[in-house]
Amino acid sequence: LQQKEKKRIFEWPNKKKIKLIATKTDLAGFDLVFFGSGVKGMSPKRKIPEEMEVYLKECKGLEGKKVAVFLNCFGLPGTAMQKMQSILQTRNAQIINSKIFTYLLSLSDAQFGQAKQFASDTIQKAAQNETIG
Repeated sequence: LQQKEKKRIFEWPNKKKIKLIATKTDLAGFDLVFFGSGVKGMSPKRKIPEEMEVYLKECKGLEGKKVAVFLNCFGLPGTAMQKMQSILQTRNAQIINSKIFTYLLSLSDAQFGQAKQFASDTIQKAAQNETIG
């Protein structure tokens, strides 16, 4: 992967500062792409990590691509899903499926089963050229 340094500094909870390295991934060779993220912050101002937002805005080959979006979060996700979908729609990606996995302590075995089903359903929708929204 080709990497390009950005002049963005992020401060982690432990107060260490890191530089964000933006990866210019080219997705043109893929038929279907899954984007997943955790959610940070407290309700109602929950959001996707800034690193994910930058990645979604900068990766190459996303235009016209079939994509699926999933989040996992403790409690309610706020508007994080809408934010991810908005960025992807702005990039002209075709969102074919989305899902939010919420948990209290950790994801359960049932939720892992739901995640497998989500992946299977998404692949089937991609093959049938279905989209959401």
